[in-house]
Amino acid sequence: METQEIFALAKTAARQNASRLHVPNLAESDGVPPADVDLCATVVLIGIRDAAFAERLRNAGKTVLAIEDACHVNNDGTRFDGRSGVSRIEQAIELLGLNPPQEVRERIERIAANARGGIPCLVETIRRLLPDLERGVIIETALALRLEAAAARAAYIAQQKTAESLPADQDALQAAREAIGGAIRLRVFATNRRLKDDPELILVHAPERYRLVLEDAIYADRWQNGTDRLDRRLDILALYQRDGVREASLARIEFRGSAEHLPLFEEILVPERRRAWMTDRLDARAVVNDALQCRFADRSGTENTALSALADHLLDHLLIGNRPLRAWRTSFLQPLRLANPERLEDERRVLLDTAVSPVAPGLTRSFADPEERSYFLSHLRRHIVPTQEEVGESAADGDRSLDTVLLSFEIKSTPLYLRITRSDGAPPCRQRIRAQYLHLFAAQCLVFEWVMDDETDEPMPPDADGREPRDDERLWYEYLRWTETTGPVLADLLDLNYYARFVYSSFVAEKEEKGARVDLLDDADRELGTLELWRDVSADQPCCGWFAALLREGPGRFCGGIINSSRLALLSDDRARVLSSVVAAGGPPTLAATTDAFDAMLARLRMVDPFGRGFAYDAAFARDELRQGSYRRFAGFGTHYGISPHSFACLTFGSYGRRVVHANHMRTMYRRMFLLTVFYRAILQALAHDISAALGTTQGARERGLSGTYLALRPQLLTFTNLLWFPTVSSQVQGVELFNQVQAQAGLSAEYALIEKEIADTDAFGRALSESRRNRLAIAATVLAALFGVPAAVATLIANNAPLAGLWAKLRCTLGWDDPWLLGLVTLVVVAPLVGWWLWPWLRRR
Repeated sequence: METQEIFALAKTAARQNASRLHVPNLAESDGVPPADVDLCATVVLIGIRDAAFAERLRNAGKTVLAIEDACHVNNDGTRFDGRSGVSRIEQAIELLGLNPPQEVRERIERIAANARGGIPCLVETIRRLLPDLERGVIIETALALRLEAAAARAAYIAQQKTAESLPADQDALQAAREAIGGAIRLRVFATNRRLKDDPELILVHAPERYRLVLEDAIYADRWQNGTDRLDRRLDILALYQRDGVREASLARIEFRGSAEHLPLFEEILVPERRRAWMTDRLDARAVVNDALQCRFADRSGTENTALSALADHLLDHLLIGNRPLRAWRTSFLQPLRLANPERLEDERRVLLDTAVSPVAPGLTRSFADPEERSYFLSHLRRHIVPTQEEVGESAADGDRSLDTVLLSFEIKSTPLYLRITRSDGAPPCRQRIRAQYLHLFAAQCLVFEWVMDDETDEPMPPDADGREPRDDERLWYEYLRWTETTGPVLADLLDLNYYARFVYSSFVAEKEEKGARVDLLDDADRELGTLELWRDVSADQPCCGWFAALLREGPGRFCGGIINSSRLALLSDDRARVLSSVVAAGGPPTLAATTDAFDAMLARLRMVDPFGRGFAYDAAFARDELRQGSYRRFAGFGTHYGISPHSFACLTFGSYGRRVVHANHMRTMYRRMFLLTVFYRAILQALAHDISAALGTTQGARERGLSGTYLALRPQLLTFTNLLWFPTVSSQVQGVELFNQVQAQAGLSAEYALIEKEIADTDAFGRALSESRRNRLAIAATVLAALFGVPAAVATLIANNAPLAGLWAKLRCTLGWDDPWLLGLVTLVVVAPLVGWWLWPWLRRR
C-alpha cells in the first residue's frame, strides 16, 4: 500500500512536470521495469533490493537512488539494512520534491506508521493526529486503513500465477474473528501475573485463507475484550495450513512482533543453520523496522515436516519466562533447634517417642524405597536411609543410638494453602501445600519441610494413526491441545519460590516494594496467619506470621508442647532453604540469540530470585556465579542443575527428564543429599552458637577456665565428625559429584574448619590454664611444706645443739614453756599470715 501511494503521488507530480519526472506503469511487472520502458537518467528504486538489477542500471549509465526503511534478511541469509528512522513514503516526498496537500499528508503519516510498525504504530499516530477520538473510533479508523492495505496486498497476490485468491475485506475480517476458537485455534503463552511488561506469545493455527486479516482479527478481538492497550505490540506466531488438507499439515509460518527478536531470526536464516534444521528449501525472509515480520513458506508443497519442526524450534526459542511447565515441585526446608537447654532431654525424648511410635493417626513415619536406599553406600544406609526394622533396633539400643539416625515422618493435616500477594498489582497466587515432613538428626536439630507441586499436563492423545507422539514431534500441535491449561509458567514458579520461603521480615523495603504479603489459608480461605513483607522488621521473629501458623497447624497438632514458635529457634536467616525440580515443556534453546535469556532464568531459579528480564545482578557477575554453581554433566541432554548456598534446583525437559530426573532422582536421592547438607550446616551452626555461649565473653570467665558445658560440646563435635558427617554418601559418579558440589556451596568444610580451630584454640588455652594451675599448686604445696617443717626444724636444732639448748632452758624458765615445739608453733603463727597474703590473689581467682 505504501508503494502504491508513492507511485500515486509521483504520477500526480509527473503530470504537473512531465519533463522532470517519469513514472513507468509497473502494475504487471512485479516491480521490475519492462525492457521497452525508456528510463530517465536518474532511477529511483523503491523497496527493490535486487543488487544485480541495480548494477545493470548503473552499467547502462543511470544514476540509481534507493528508497528503503527496513532491514531485510533474505532467503540465503544475506542481510540488507536500510533502516533510517524515516519511512519510504517520507523519503520519496523529500527526494522527489513532492508537496502533497495537508489532508493527504495526514493519510501519508498513517500509511507510513502502518508500514513501519503495524497496528501499534498506526494507533499511536492516529491518537497524535486526532487526540479527541474515542477508543472505538480509533479502532475502527485503524482497522479500516489496515483492511485497505490488506486489499492492496491481496490484489498483488492475485497477479501471481501460482497464488490463490485471498479475501481481505470487512467480511473476511469478521469471519476470522468468528473463527477464533473454532477453525482458528489460538493459545496465549503468558504469565499468570498479567503485568504489562511480562512476555507473551500468541500461537495461532489457521487456514491460509485468513492470512491477510488474521493479525487484525487477533488485535480486534483483544481490543473488544479489553485485554490490551491499543498501542501494545503483540508477538504472534501464525501457522497456516492449506485449505482442504489434513489438520496438522503446514504450508506457511509467519511471525509478527517485537524487533528485539531480530537476532534470533537472523541466526535461523544463516545457511548453515537452515541446512542443519532442514529448512533450506523453504522460502524465507525477515523484515524489521519498528516491528519484525518474518515468513517461511513452502512453495513446493512437500516441506510440511520441515515447517512443523521449524515451528517447534521457534517455540523453544521464543518461550522463556512464559514457558509452560509439565510438572514442578518445590520443597522448602527450615532448619530448627530446640531452644530450651534446661528441658532439652525431655523434649528430645518426646520427639524420639513420636518418631518411633507415632502418637496420632495423622503422623506417619516416612521411609525410603528400595531404589533410593540402594543408591547410598551400604555402611551408611542404617544412618541416613534406615528401614523400619533398623529404627526399631536403634531404639532398643538406647536413646543415643537414635541421635545418629535420620528420622523422617510425614504430617497429615487439613488442606492448607499459601496466598502470595505481590507489591506491583499482580493478581494473588494461591497454591496448596501438598505435604509436610519433620526430620530429626542429631540431639537437638530438626528440619521442617513443606512441599508444593503440580502436574500441569495430561497425556497426549494419540493422533489419527493411534500413535503417541514423541516429545520432540509436533510440539506446536500438542501446545494447541492445552489451550485450557491454567498452571504456572516458569516466571510464576520463580515468584512462588521467592516469596514462599520468607518466614519473617528482616528489613524495611523501599516504598514501591511494600505491600507484599504471604497468607496461610485453610480450605475455606480463612486466614490463619499473615506476614507482611518488608513493611517493618518482624517484632516476634524468628517464628511469626504464616510460618508460626503453619507450625501450629502442622507438626504442632501432634507435638504442640515442643513444636511451637516459643520453643524453637531458627538455624538460618529469614528464608527457608529451597529444593526445586522443574520440567519445562518443549526443549531447551540452543541458539546464541536466546541462550543468554535462558541462562538468566537458570540463574534466577538457582538463586531463588523473582522473575524479571535479564539477570538479577550484574550480568558478568551473575554468569560467573551461574557457571560456578552449575552441574552440567547432563546439560547437553536438557537437564540443568543449579546449586547455591541456600538452594538446589533442577530444570529439565522431555519424558526422561520428567519420569526419571524429576519423579525419581530429585524426589528421592538428590532430595536426601540436600536434606543431609541442610542438617550438616544446621548442626555446625548450633555447635558454633553453643561454643560461644559456653565460653562466655568476659575475661573473668575465661580466667576461671573451661566450663563443664563447653567440655560437653567436644564429644558432640566428635560424634558429628565420625557418625553424622559423611563427605561421600554414594558410589555413583553423579551422586559423588553432586554431593561434593552441594557441600562446597554450603561451605561445610570452611564452617567445620572454623569450629575445629576454635575448639583447638580453646583447648590450647585450657591446657595453658591447667599448666598454670599445676604450677601454682606446686608452689603452694612447697610453701605449706615449709610452714609445717619450721617447727620440726627448730625443735631438732635446739635438741642437737648444746648452746641453743642452754638458751632454750633460760627462755623456758623465763616464759614457762616446757616443749621446744612451742617455739616452732610461734614461728608458724608469725610466718603463716605472710604466706596467706601472698597466696590470696591466686586463691581468689580459683
